[in-house]
Order: sequence, then C-alpha cells, then structure tokens
Amino acid sequence: MAQGAGCSDPGRRRDARRGRRSIGNVGAAYDPATNEWRRIAPGPLTGRSGHLAVWTGDEMIVWGGYLTAYNRERYDGAGAAYEPETDTWRKLPRGPLPAGYDAMGGWTGEEVLVMSTPMGNEPEDYPKFDELAAYDPETNTWRSLARPPQVSYVSPPVAFVDGKLCVLSLGGTVDGGEVNGYGKDYETGGIYDYATDRWTPQADPPQRPNQTWEQTAMGDEIVIDGLAYRPSTDTWRTLPKFPLREREFPVIVWTSKELIVWGGAKEPRGNTIIDPPPPLHDGAAYTPPK
Repeated sequence: MAQGAGCSDPGRRRDARRGRRSIGNVGAAYDPATNEWRRIAPGPLTGRSGHLAVWTGDEMIVWGGYLTAYNRERYDGAGAAYEPETDTWRKLPRGPLPAGYDAMGGWTGEEVLVMSTPMGNEPEDYPKFDELAAYDPETNTWRSLARPPQVSYVSPPVAFVDGKLCVLSLGGTVDGGEVNGYGKDYETGGIYDYATDRWTPQADPPQRPNQTWEQTAMGDEIVIDGLAYRPSTDTWRTLPKFPLREREFPVIVWTSKELIVWGGAKEPRGNTIIDPPPPLHDGAAYTPPK
C-alpha cells in the first residue's frame, strides 16, 4: 500500500525511537499465462492488513483494515482502486462506513458490497452491530444499506451468490452475557437480499463434519466446514465424506468445475493443544452433482 509522507524508501520505513520497521506499499502482479511477475505502482493507502480486496473485472477495490505500525493498532475506513491495464491507483471517496474490524464484502456485478464492524476503545463499547454499504465504481459514489442483524465477534468470510450476500454461521446465536456482558443473545450470521435490501436469518445447518473450512462460493452454492448451502432455496446438504485426514483451515479453491481442498493443519485430539499444529501437505478434489 502507500508509503508515508516524507518516506524516502517506498518499501519500508524505520521508527528511530523504537527501531521498528513497518511495511509500506510494495506490490506485485503475477501473470499465469507467462508465469512472470511485475512490480506495480505504489498506491495511495498506508500499509494495512485485514482489509477487503474485491476484483470487479476492471479494477481491484481495496477498503478498510487496520494499521499496526509503531506498536499501535488503528482501524481505517479509507479505500482505493487499482487498474492493472494502466498500472494506476485512484483513491475512493469517504463512504458511510466507520473504520472497523476485518472488512468483508463481494462484487454484485454493479457495486462492491462492504461490511465491517465498528470498533470501540473500551470493553463496554462491545458488541457493535455490523454496518453495510455499497460502492459504485461507475459513479464513484457510496450508499448506505440495511444494517445487518448480527455482530461479527469473529469476522467470517462472506460470499455473494445468486443475488445474496451470505454471512453463514454454524454456531447459531451467541450468549452476549457470557461473551462480553451484553444483555441479550445476538446473531452471528444472516442472508442479505441485494434486490430488496433486506436481511433474513439462514436455515439451521445440519451437524457439521469434523472439518474447519472457510466459506467459499461453489457455483450456486457455498461450502463451509464440509457443508454446502444454497441461497436460492435456503437449504443445506452435507458433502460426501472427505477422503483424507480431518483438518482445519485448508486452502479451498473453486475452479468452476471442481472444489480443491489442500493442506491445512491436523485437528487437535481431546484436550491436547499443539501450537503451531502440525501442517498437512495433501489434498483432494470434489465435483458437485449437476
């Protein structure tokens, strides 16, 4: 991302008081057709993590995240767009969303949906309900959308499938009193209908297999933890038994024909905790029914 003002080295800078380096705005692009890398132009944002990055077909839209330079965290509500064809960046106008926790979202074909959880400075500031907005690259404008009913106490990945932004939760509601003194239970998932600007709860999922997989779009379904959810019918199904060892946090990629599940870490057994858990170096492919 972007370098700080007065920084002579765009890739890094050093805080003389702490002797700490912070990552700047070095970036690169990879061309699979030629198997080659190229450096890209520096952007207008400071280095960050936990941000949203969405490809629109013409640009990569980046928004939000948090900055960790100088041993301090600061949440950010700025955004920028990168166009590979011209190798140029442009800064987005400020939108209606406050700076918040890990940003989530997706591309609808017309707008970028952006969801984040505003963060407070004190424990009594929590929980904060998520907020949702849409950015239109054509008009370079934002608009506020219906507020989600859930609190992302751990921000899940989201997927935009069949006109719906899906924030799937397999755990149901959370006891706010046990978590952080909140006076009532709160939702941790929901389905947003882009056409009607309305949120609805998801159907209750079946018992999940002993897998921990991030939410990934697979055609007109979404896969999470060995289950498949279809937004158009609000129904779940269990995938066939995974043919390899149970695992958590593998890499999952949908190729348009197959779901590739690779790597991850061994599931802990009983009360044994190994940090870091032993990594796995195998995978399998799943072809959904037509």
